[in-house]
Amino acid sequence: MAKVSKIHQNKQPVRRHYLAEWLEARGMKPMDLVELLNDPERSSDFTEIDKTQVYRWLRGQLPQPATQLRIASALGFEGEPEKLLQHPSMDWLSEFFKKRTEDETEKAIQMLKLMFPEGKTGTND
Repeated sequence: MAKVSKIHQNKQPVRRHYLAEWLEARGMKPMDLVELLNDPERSSDFTEIDKTQVYRWLRGQLPQPATQLRIASALGFEGEPEKLLQHPSMDWLSEFFKKRTEDETEKAIQMLKLMFPEGKTGTND
């Protein structure tokens, strides 16, 4: 197991999140998120979020775990902050398959494999 230097011991690992894509999927602007996160009706126990924090997140910074919970709630997926690490289209696909039987899932997989053969990227080389 690799040692973590004392300097980097408390830093969160860099991860790709999809906050910008989630905002777009919800038809929201960054300031809409700021307003939702600071709405006293939503929670009384929180630190105020300013627009600079939201813009840092949009540039790739990963919000702290407690803030991820607040963001998830504001985006409509209460208690599921891990969705921030998943592209909205993948979330749709995941939700779609949750409602299917094993047989339906297998048929859908076969259809997708026929439509998108492995090894082909959809580009002309």
